[in-house]
Amino acid sequence: WLNAEHNGYKRNLGVLHRRAIALSPDGRLVEMEDTLSRVGGVTRALRPNLPEDGSLPVDVRFHLAPGCRAKLNADRTVAIQSAGGRIWTVTLNTDAQFELTVAPSLQINHPGGPAAIQQIVASGAMAREADSLTLEWQLSL
Repeated sequence: WLNAEHNGYKRNLGVLHRRAIALSPDGRLVEMEDTLSRVGGVTRALRPNLPEDGSLPVDVRFHLAPGCRAKLNADRTVAIQSAGGRIWTVTLNTDAQFELTVAPSLQINHPGGPAAIQQIVASGAMAREADSLTLEWQLSL
């Protein structure tokens, strides 16, 4: 597993983001876990737009490479067609209610200048009483 984390959401949201990624030996399956952990309190005084129930709205984004095209399927999976024509299927598993969408995005550091790309967005909420929330992604050929 490749593990990474950042605390860019700590000051404003009281959350630490960890992402772990693993590739199967044959290269046909990528497993990814996004974990959001509470590391500090967020009050309504700090974030007056938070829901009354104390939950924390969450959007987890997975940006695609230039040339990839994504399409949301009826079964709540996403099909990604790579620039080379391969089709990957993205599945999201979580205990919480999350909605998947495909949205436009921008890659700023593209060698030819900014490039229009797509992103997969998982939208939901971390319950007030939850210490952490984990989203498990699978990308398979």
